[in-house]
Amino acid sequence: MSAVTVDLASLLKPVAELVDKLHLSGEEKLNAVLKVVEMQRDVLVAEAKSEHTITATWRPIIMLICGAILANNWIIAPYASAIFGMDLYLPIPPEMWKLLYIGMGGYIVGRSGEKIFREISAAKGK
Repeated sequence: MSAVTVDLASLLKPVAELVDKLHLSGEEKLNAVLKVVEMQRDVLVAEAKSEHTITATWRPIIMLICGAILANNWIIAPYASAIFGMDLYLPIPPEMWKLLYIGMGGYIVGRSGEKIFREISAAKGK
């Protein structure tokens, strides 16, 4: 698995391990994990709706910066090197990969968790 692969299981692992230590039924454990995902989603939504520009945009800005560095290293730098002999490659520290991994995973897990929660809620309502 590469450093940029978003693995939902590893993102939920700490929550799942905590829930597994509790003496709950399978459905109660699932509900506990979904509640955590729902709370994470609520934080993202609250930040996005904030009146303060920095609060509302800091996560997207960080992801855009990471995306720009990746685009530079794998699109712009190779062409600049081939055409002009310039080295524009920016070394990517492991911490940035972790930040990108967590940032992307947070959005993916939040959206996936929201959809799963809706499906389970709809199934319980039937």
